[in-house]
Amino acid sequence: MGHVTIAAKHGKLPIVGTVIEVEYLYAFRGGSLAQAVYKGIRSDVGADSAEQLRYKGEVARTRA
Repeated sequence: MGHVTIAAKHGKLPIVGTVIEVEYLYAFRGGSLAQAVYKGIRSDVGADSAEQLRYKGEVARTRA
């Protein structure tokens, strides 16, 4: 989706291919996302659950 800065407080960078959680402060219906915030590594889900976008008050949608 784009770039996200990983602050030093998170330690080492994740290995390429690792599923991570990123929160976007703004999401626009046209598909534009802004101000990415790295939340951490997701070890509880697999790569098949990637590419989900949740708007406040709505159920998760998977990109087709």
